[in-house]
Amino acid sequence: MPLSPVSAYDSKFSTQARVAFFRDSEVNQDRYWQLLPHRIHELVQQFQQCHEPSRADLSALNAAIFCDPPQFLWPSIILLLKHTLHTRQHHNGMEGEEEVSDMHDYMMLEYDTLQLYQNFRTLGWLPSLLSRSIGHILYEVMQQHTVQQVKGNYSEDCLLDILMDWKDTVLLPWIQDLYGPEMYDPKNSLSNNWKSKLEYAIMESFCNARKSEIFDIIADYPDSLPAVTELASVLRKTRMQRAIGTALGEAFRHRLLHPGAQTHQILQVYMNSIKVLRVIDPTDALIDSVTGELTSYLRHRSDTIRCIVTR
Repeated sequence: MPLSPVSAYDSKFSTQARVAFFRDSEVNQDRYWQLLPHRIHELVQQFQQCHEPSRADLSALNAAIFCDPPQFLWPSIILLLKHTLHTRQHHNGMEGEEEVSDMHDYMMLEYDTLQLYQNFRTLGWLPSLLSRSIGHILYEVMQQHTVQQVKGNYSEDCLLDILMDWKDTVLLPWIQDLYGPEMYDPKNSLSNNWKSKLEYAIMESFCNARKSEIFDIIADYPDSLPAVTELASVLRKTRMQRAIGTALGEAFRHRLLHPGAQTHQILQVYMNSIKVLRVIDPTDALIDSVTGELTSYLRHRSDTIRCIVTR
């Protein structure tokens, strides 16, 4: 796409801005992202002081920065965005132990977060340029936080509510601050779009976390009934029953369908599976697709009948 036409003065300024923005970058790659808030603020001030900026001027400036950026520029921007999100979690006291550990190296970095977001908007980096990176960051943080909250906890049935509260107190305010005051308007379409995306993404993250431990949930049944009930409720909205069934089938093959597994243990898991899958999917479609291989395996075990009779 051809760049917007700019005057020689504009081109000179864009070149100077690029040099200033990337100064010392080659010797500070590992910590360059920590300098970004200050560099970005300087860039905005220089741009606004030179003349009345136009859309064409802004396009030329961003072309000068992003047409051939250092390979570490985008990773540095992503690190900075992650830092702002982790800082909000820290202030809300909602980090897990691993998240706190990850923040140890750069928690002390200080800058005006709201000014940084305003500078992003002034430069035209929001809402469009950074949106994809923001989405990737949110997905990564949600997956990590969800696993930390739900992993191994099968006795509570309110974990999704806790995650939704975290979404409302950490993620959504972060998005609102990033995109500006209009995001607080309940009638704003972008705001409502982000709300619905975050809600579904939380439920999807929850199902993914439970998918990875569905075998253990079944083995722990009926003590894990609260987890089963909550998962069934979420699956009615995400429609991820097939993914759960696929994960369970793979777990059966790795953990049960081999000579080292005791027949009575296989039978117990088989019966628990039927009970759990009927809660998750009352149509019994999952039972037919998931337990077929297990049933066939049991038929060829020499002690299956004896184990059934003596139970």
